[in-house]
Amino acid sequence: MGRKTLNDAALGLPLLELLIQESPHWRSASLHLAGQEQVDAVEAVRGRLQLLSYLQISCRQLSDGPESIRGFEDAPALTHLLLDGSKWKFEERSQFPWSQLSFFHDGRTCVEDESINSTYYTDILSQSRGLEHLKIMAAHEPNVFLPRVVHRGVKRLEFCDSSILSYFACPSNDWFVGVEDTHDVCNQLKEFISASCRGPSQLLTYLDIVNIIPNHDFLSMLGVMSALTDLHVDFCNWQDDINLIHYENMLIRLSRCIMENPRTITPELIPRLEALHIAIYDSSNCPEAVTFLDDPLAGFSRSRVRMTPLKSVEVCVYAKQVNVSAQNRAFYSGLREREMCHLRVYSCYNRDDGSGLPNQVDYTSLETECE
Repeated sequence: MGRKTLNDAALGLPLLELLIQESPHWRSASLHLAGQEQVDAVEAVRGRLQLLSYLQISCRQLSDGPESIRGFEDAPALTHLLLDGSKWKFEERSQFPWSQLSFFHDGRTCVEDESINSTYYTDILSQSRGLEHLKIMAAHEPNVFLPRVVHRGVKRLEFCDSSILSYFACPSNDWFVGVEDTHDVCNQLKEFISASCRGPSQLLTYLDIVNIIPNHDFLSMLGVMSALTDLHVDFCNWQDDINLIHYENMLIRLSRCIMENPRTITPELIPRLEALHIAIYDSSNCPEAVTFLDDPLAGFSRSRVRMTPLKSVEVCVYAKQVNVSAQNRAFYSGLREREMCHLRVYSCYNRDDGSGLPNQVDYTSLETECE
């Protein structure tokens, strides 16, 4: 049986109770609960959810939020849990089979002027040893005296409050990090990585980070990633010419830091880098042209092709204008002929009709591919 969508504001409590009778057949359920009566009613599913593997619960329409949600603690096949809604009382422990979850998305928001006690998520992490993907969208109450929980499974983190990173350490070789609130995130990530990667087998080799701002803290964060071989970064907020100039200056600094110097050979940052992906979004309204793809990227690529060959470089820029000299275009094209590197550089800009859709993807002589 497919996913059940139970919106009781429209369907009413009787229909909810009727559908609950079919709960032994549920494999995937999405519950949109509109009142405390509906919250109380779903407790009848207890012991009947042998097949349920995916559960989403939303209580956005509740004025005061539920005290707790019960009935789902005995669901032996449940691996994916998503919670959504506002004004939930986080200190009331709703019961779920935490130990077997591989995916947990907590999209709840707190009541006004309230934040989550730090122990809430450390308790969950201590129980959820099989967790691989953690997404937290609420604000937290910092607690510098709380020891980190060591969790060896989480490889994908998404959050809107970077203080979540201070609650645990995660020894792993590859991470995906999605950021909603960029305040102080690089410093938090730096401490998180330092706490997580303490032994040779725990060194980070792959990092995919989304919605980050290029600044001094970003470069400092890269300084603790000596073993990194694959770096994927999606930059954000290039919305005006002031940001463009500042961010481009930081990317120029980045290119110099990861460039191999003929005298010292070893780059200042991420010396083992083999694959680099950079995406620059929200720059389509900037009046100034993006110049990072010219000498900075070409200089970095030249140095690493000559000494430590790169396997892949990909740069995607959403901009109206990208400046690259004829000399550097020729260099990029030459990489393909020598089959030394997979290199793709392209730009995309928005339509002028207000639709916000891409007008075109411009594959020029900048693009070279070697397979």
